[in-house]
Amino acid sequence: METRRVTLTCSKAKAIEKHTNPLEVWIQKEIRIAILTDQLIEAKQMALEHFRGQGAFTPQANQFAPQVDQPLASLIGIGIGEDNIRIYATDDQAVANAVPSAFIGVKTEIVITPGFEAAVQCGVSVGHQNVTAGTLGCLVQDAARRHRYILSNNHVLADCNNAALGDPILQPGSSDGGTVPANIIAKLTDFEVLDINNPNFIDAAIAELYDLNSVTPDIIQIGFPAAATVPASVDLNVHKHGRTTGYTTGIIRGVNVDTYVNYNSLGRLWFENQIEIGSATNTPQPFSQPGDSGSLILENPDNNPVGLLFAGDDMEITLANPIDDVLNRLRVVF
Repeated sequence: METRRVTLTCSKAKAIEKHTNPLEVWIQKEIRIAILTDQLIEAKQMALEHFRGQGAFTPQANQFAPQVDQPLASLIGIGIGEDNIRIYATDDQAVANAVPSAFIGVKTEIVITPGFEAAVQCGVSVGHQNVTAGTLGCLVQDAARRHRYILSNNHVLADCNNAALGDPILQPGSSDGGTVPANIIAKLTDFEVLDINNPNFIDAAIAELYDLNSVTPDIIQIGFPAAATVPASVDLNVHKHGRTTGYTTGIIRGVNVDTYVNYNSLGRLWFENQIEIGSATNTPQPFSQPGDSGSLILENPDNNPVGLLFAGDDMEITLANPIDDVLNRLRVVF
């Protein structure tokens, strides 16, 4: 009995045969569910014990521990199919002779996959390939909800106007080990040009995800942003999660701030109508540091978005763009 082999490229729905009788369709579905018999369960358990006896499929083997034979190192999972045992592997050649064709009469099927990657949350390292790293602030979408984007700063995703639309975006950013093409998760889609001659109001950009499931919409230690934004107001409690300082809490100290902001490649730019955030009074650490640019700032604890972090000093002041200005310019929503 030969072991079947398939290549797993993406999830595909299996076609169901057409039936003229709705009752017959229901009965067929019930029969398929019932196929998960004791024999299939027993065969899967026997296969699992077989491979574990050789050092595979154990939590301790998650980094290809030395006791695992090299062929078995490419085995990454096991499951039950419609009428067989599915063995997930990264290398067909390596496991060709390592997987028995059947267990107690139940055939095995080798499913080739590059491996399964956990989706990342928002609030982590991200950046254009030519930028060190900033923060993946949150996910946004177009009004029709057909496209999903990463939201961060121009100087994080668009390299201070130097990038071209379609450029690759890395997660993590290059200074945190991200490389092309291994860590490309999105393509630059739109950004507000930073103006050296006229007032600036936002430092923002979006990049469309290649895989909608590669990033989850919740922010580390914060959760899901509320759909409704709130305007900044003095003494409003806020929080954020950034690439460098992680989770921090703060208080809005000023609104309608007009100020110069220094950019290494562009010089000193003038910004108007910005938000000033300071650390919470009982928090010794600064609200943000370099690398936190792009973090979404939310009302604490209700998680209504307030601003997009883009600058700060070496002491305790953080600056943010009003989030409504960002959303309106980029034509996106939460």
